[in-house]
Amino acid sequence: MLGTLVNTAAVIAGSLVGILIHAHLPDRLTRIAFQGIGLFTLFIGAKMAWETQSLLILIFSMVIGSIIGELIDLDKHLGNLSEKLKA
Repeated sequence: MLGTLVNTAAVIAGSLVGILIHAHLPDRLTRIAFQGIGLFTLFIGAKMAWETQSLLILIFSMVIGSIIGELIDLDKHLGNLSEKLKA
């Protein structure tokens, strides 16, 4: 339980620092940082997928999650939430 709370606090603190610093960084640096984070995320996902014992569960989870996300228009809702949080 303590680990979860520490992780949550770290994510919130990191997000706040990122929001404060983002306004002062050049667009080029921001774009490069996001590309690096994206590549890292892809690497971690590929590594975890490679190590899984249940590849079919992974595939079905991705397909079912994609279908549910499309049905409830998750992208639009997350975009709206993002705009509300920016305001």
